[in-house]
Amino acid sequence: MTTLREIHDMVRAELSNKLPERVSRAQFKLALLAANKLTQFKTALSSASNSTQIYFADASNINRNSAAVSEIATALSLTQQQVDNFFLAASQITE
Repeated sequence: MTTLREIHDMVRAELSNKLPERVSRAQFKLALLAANKLTQFKTALSSASNSTQIYFADASNINRNSAAVSEIATALSLTQQQVDNFFLAASQITE
């Protein structure tokens, strides 16, 4: 008999196979705008480490598992599930 936890883990594994590892900087910012999080992001970024500020200013693509994303997610009190959902939504934006 499969437990609820095992089902959860299987679903999570299946979803993680579909999650984008990265999105373009434009997709990332447009997704922030669509989620009404752009102002909060800018505020968090202004207090972030220099390396995170440089990353978001200069990276062509934003990597979901980067230290910079983790730092900003923590500053915005986002769960890993929320970050995953955000990247999934961002990947659907066509430039």
